[in-house]
Amino acid sequence: DLAEVVMASAARLRPMAGTRIIRVDLPDELVLVSGDVRRLGQVLDNLTVNAIRHGGAGDIVVSLDNEAGRAVLRVRDHGPGIAAAERDRIFERFYRTEAARETTPGTGLGLYVSREIARLHGGELTLESTGPGGTVFCVSLPTIADA
Repeated sequence: DLAEVVMASAARLRPMAGTRIIRVDLPDELVLVSGDVRRLGQVLDNLTVNAIRHGGAGDIVVSLDNEAGRAVLRVRDHGPGIAAAERDRIFERFYRTEAARETTPGTGLGLYVSREIARLHGGELTLESTGPGGTVFCVSLPTIADA
């Protein structure tokens, strides 16, 4: 149940969020996927840590839905967004945005590795939207019924 992965990640990262709230929005029904719980947790942790580090002062929203036989996990922040010139590069190995290089340490591997983990699970990781109102990353995975 992917909801268990979401809840465990939120519990792990709430202390890191400080005064910000990590809000979790889960469906009433089970969302079952076939995969490595640790690696899927790694993807969610990475997206949530990025939202904490770069997502401005607002809350972070982690949502899970079952959409047309796909498990769809979204991590939304309320930060400044990702510059248009950098959007095509953020999933490249070792790439870090200019804003990230100026404010936080890192290797530039998090989004690259997370996308690869999603692909190895038959899914994808995409930048769904970004702008001054925040950024949304989306992980889509096949559910057990479609695996």
